[in-house]
Amino acid sequence: MKAESNFQGILFESLFNHASIGIIVSDSKGNVFIVNDYALKMFQYEREELVNKSIEILIPMRFNHVPMRTNFEQKPQNRSMGMGRDLYGLKKSGEEFSVEISLSFFEMYQERYFIAFISDIHKRKKAELELKELNEDLERKVNERTQDLKEALDKEKVLGELKSRFVSIASHEFKTPLSTISSSAYLLSQYHLTQDQAKREKHIQRIQNSVNSLNSILDDFLSQGRIEEEKCR
Repeated sequence: MKAESNFQGILFESLFNHASIGIIVSDSKGNVFIVNDYALKMFQYEREELVNKSIEILIPMRFNHVPMRTNFEQKPQNRSMGMGRDLYGLKKSGEEFSVEISLSFFEMYQERYFIAFISDIHKRKKAELELKELNEDLERKVNERTQDLKEALDKEKVLGELKSRFVSIASHEFKTPLSTISSSAYLLSQYHLTQDQAKREKHIQRIQNSVNSLNSILDDFLSQGRIEEEKCR
């Protein structure tokens, strides 16, 4: 039995000190009772600097940990890691770092002890923050690109409407002078005699006037089109 007890003691000590997670056992007064090697490395303390010291030495003062610890001591219950709280540890150097903590308790020799299993998650938190910032930057760029595309489509729509309106108005405005040119050209072909010279000159003048009218209408449309395009830019 003694050999078995010694083996169990050695096994416990080995598991305790070689665990890849910080383990701190405190008594009912909140003083550090046992601390493993990983926790010492995590908080940058020597063992003698923590044992019998208040657990609050490892927690930033801004969190006012004493009332929370007292409440847990009065109503202890096991608490798993990742309970939706942002928790921080305090290194000997004064540097804060993100942690996850699982709490448990046990009784021995009519004394209650509390166990904190502590994981350093500052690298994970940093990666999560970088990913969040990356997603926000990507979302911003997508929104900007979407807005640019919307503006381009709006301009394209306006230009399309201008073209349609131009074709509609042009077909109407050009119809009269073109009809005049067509009819006058036909009548010119019918006048062959010398005495028809006055009639020929009359229709030639009508054709010239219609051509001038077409040029004027075309200039108006081109000027208006340029103005509308400038508005869309």
